[in-house]
Amino acid sequence: MYLLGDESIKTKVIILCMIFISLLNNVMASAQNEQHVDEITIRLRFSDELRVPEEIRKRITASTLTIANNVLQGQPIGKIREQKESYENLFHEVLGRILIGYYVKDVGIMEGTTTVIDLELSPWQDSIKSVDLIIENDNVPEKYQNLIKKDLSGVQELVENLLLGLPVDSVYWAGSILKTALSDHFYNKLPEYDYSLDISEGGKTVVKLHLYPKGQTIKDSVLSIKSNTVPNIAFLNLRNHLEGYLETLNGLPVDFINRHKDFFGEEIMDIVQKDDLLKKIDLRKTVNITPQPRTQIELFLDSDKYNLSIEGRLDLGRRQDNTSFLLHAGKFIAPKQEIFLESEFVTNNVKWDCAYGFQYEFTDKTLLGYKYNQTNSDGKVFVKQVLGEKFSLRTEHDFKNQLNEFGLRYKLHDFISLEYVKNNDDNWLRLVGNF
Repeated sequence: MYLLGDESIKTKVIILCMIFISLLNNVMASAQNEQHVDEITIRLRFSDELRVPEEIRKRITASTLTIANNVLQGQPIGKIREQKESYENLFHEVLGRILIGYYVKDVGIMEGTTTVIDLELSPWQDSIKSVDLIIENDNVPEKYQNLIKKDLSGVQELVENLLLGLPVDSVYWAGSILKTALSDHFYNKLPEYDYSLDISEGGKTVVKLHLYPKGQTIKDSVLSIKSNTVPNIAFLNLRNHLEGYLETLNGLPVDFINRHKDFFGEEIMDIVQKDDLLKKIDLRKTVNITPQPRTQIELFLDSDKYNLSIEGRLDLGRRQDNTSFLLHAGKFIAPKQEIFLESEFVTNNVKWDCAYGFQYEFTDKTLLGYKYNQTNSDGKVFVKQVLGEKFSLRTEHDFKNQLNEFGLRYKLHDFISLEYVKNNDDNWLRLVGNF
């Protein structure tokens, strides 16, 4: 029986242990020195120098890289070297299934810590030679379609850059890339509209974009023509033209009108400039557009030379002189300073009153003046005060009769106002027609 304490046995055991430890160390060192794939690079080329859109190149490269990372990342380089042909066949088969429209002509793997995959592709059949872009926008006048197309400038180039050179059979998966690019383009160029996309693929591919508005749209427009110096009757023809024009805005997005205020303001001014009567009058012209579902259009037309107005008055609750017409004709002799003639025709007794005077615009809302009635030989001092967009107040003092009169006026419409009048003796309600 051999005991562990025997010297020869001890020696043999020690030698065997040392050999085992040495072999284990060698195996571990070998495993530690084995290199692995840390990075993968894709080199993509196309047969016959085929023109391929850059975004499509990126998409193919990204798809290939995703597969390569799953298959090769972290693998020992030696293993890849030994099974290189199998890996190349694997990539050939997988990419052939996912890259619809392309043949995988060749796959080459250059193994290393940075492994390089060379990929050569060619189209199945014909590639796209030309692209026709059609933009459809129902019920929108042509001039606004042109404005929309101007906003979308560059969309033709965008579509061509993504489709020209593609195999016809690959259009269906390239469409998702096109839709993403178009959505970004619309967001930056035409955010008030969305679209639907239809592609008819072929050597000559047709791309149709059907636009439809986003958010609130114009349902109606309200026109207000305001002038402190020109009678409303001078704007009758202009009003008809403008109301017809405003109907063309219906259906457009509110935000689109707001973004293009200058364009629509210029169109309105162009209609004003073409009015036969207003061509003969030198006017200050200002337009204010408030886009909303019921859009407000305010047009301000005033003269720096003359001040003309015609009023028809019907006094309710007053027995004498209760129907009259007042004609005011003034000439500005300096900024805010006016000399004028007034003629009042009282229809009840067929009487004409004529007066002349001077008035001064103390502020934008306050008017001071004096007029002398030549018919009755009496003078009046008056003050007119604007209280708001629709309200105004006037007060008069008649020196001859020592009569004070106050009037609070409310503007119902560009053509009609209502005024409450009170003097020393009486009070009544006056309906005023602003001709």
